Amino acid sequence: GLFAGFGIWIVPGALLMTEAAKTVFLGFHAQRQLHLSLRPDFSALPGVLKAAAPFLVTAISVKLISFMDIALVKLLTGDDNETAYYRVALSLSTLALLLAPLIQWIVLPLASRAVERSRQEFAELVLRTYQWVLCAGIPLSVLLGLNADVLISFAFKQYEPAIPSLRILSTLIVLSYVSILGATLLIADGRSWRVVRVTFVTIGVDLILNGYMIKHGWQWWGQGDGPLKLGGAGIGASISLVSAEIIGSSWYLWELRKVVRRVSDPVSRRMVGRTLLACAATMLVHLLCRPLGILRPLIDATLLVALLGGFGVIERRWIFLALAKITRRPFVDSTEAKPQPKTSKHLAP
Repeated sequence: GLFAGFGIWIVPGALLMTEAAKTVFLGFHAQRQLHLSLRPDFSALPGVLKAAAPFLVTAISVKLISFMDIALVKLLTGDDNETAYYRVALSLSTLALLLAPLIQWIVLPLASRAVERSRQEFAELVLRTYQWVLCAGIPLSVLLGLNADVLISFAFKQYEPAIPSLRILSTLIVLSYVSILGATLLIADGRSWRVVRVTFVTIGVDLILNGYMIKHGWQWWGQGDGPLKLGGAGIGASISLVSAEIIGSSWYLWELRKVVRRVSDPVSRRMVGRTLLACAATMLVHLLCRPLGILRPLIDATLLVALLGGFGVIERRWIFLALAKITRRPFVDSTEAKPQPKTSKHLAP
């Protein structure tokens, strides 16, 4: 549509058409596969809206906060370049959050069932899911932070002043995973409006800090020797956003403290400790491999995965299975291979 000269309106128009098609297609197949029937029940509408309100408020608030940060950089600096530097850094940092919806899709139904069964089972689920999130989020944050310069120099060479902002925003990966998981667990525990409260406080802190940090960051940090530093406003906005996210994730952990006290899980603590040790070793090797340039991300990722596998954080058979998929070779899991009983040729397999 853009190449044909229809104008910018074709972009939201295409999005609207594709989303409408997905809604019809998925609705039809959900009814057919799950044997659902469409029956309006307006008496249940108030209860459904009340239960769904925290989800809606939280979703809108999370979406707004990233747009507000970009708008504040533009408003307080009036500089298109500073806005572009921060926009690039924020966009690249949020790419690593593509797995975030899986937390809600998987954890929410599991946690809801666990709450119905017993508080002990819910507490065990809380500890185990936080182990998974930390063991996945910390390595991703480390990899992005270490290789922010290579990523921007390779993909967006003219936006090199955004490198410090991306390094700071890389911590958002693990912080956002912790916050999303905490919100999901509180919703399953029947404390949905507590999630709304935390979200609004986080947004308020972000706005207040941005009002101070963007202008001062433009003067204090960034590239250049002039009174205004290139990329400095984005650094200030990044610090503000990360600070607000630290408050939000810490609040969620505080809300779940009484649940976690019900169980003691040394395995989870040990796995998180091994993850931190693997990340520290990777950071050390990264410093030694600095002259290798564009090869550093590959070396960092390979070493980190190998260490996580060696420490038992990642099951080694998962690594071998991934390598088999990449090389298109058959993978035989010796841990699951069992002798098959002999059957008559007349029996169905």
